[in-house]
Amino acid sequence: NMQRKLVKQLVIQTTFPIGLLGIPVSVYCASTGFNLFSTRTCVIFVCIQSLHSLIHSCLAILLNDAYRNTIRRWLGAIVERRSSTSSMLVKSINLSSYTQREI
Repeated sequence: NMQRKLVKQLVIQTTFPIGLLGIPVSVYCASTGFNLFSTRTCVIFVCIQSLHSLIHSCLAILLNDAYRNTIRRWLGAIVERRSSTSSMLVKSINLSSYTQREI
C-alpha cells in the first residue's frame, strides 16, 4: 500500500512538469517550424513555464501527508491566534466602555 502510494505520487509529480514544460515547448517549436510564430503565444508559454516551481511545490504539499499535516497545524495556530486576539480586543473594548460609564 505504501509503495503504491509512493508510485502514485511520483507519477503525478512527474506528469505535471512534463505537461507544464513539454507541451508548450513542443507547440512553440512546431509553430516556428511552420512559420506560425507569434509573440503573444511565446509570452503565454513563458508565463506558463514560470508557474512550474509554484505548481511543483503545491503538488508536493498536497500529495505528502507530512507536509500537509504541518501546513494544517501552522494554519490552525494562526487562526487560533487571530481568534484569541480578536476576543481580547472585544473584551478590552467592553471593559473600557464599562469603566467610562462608571465615571
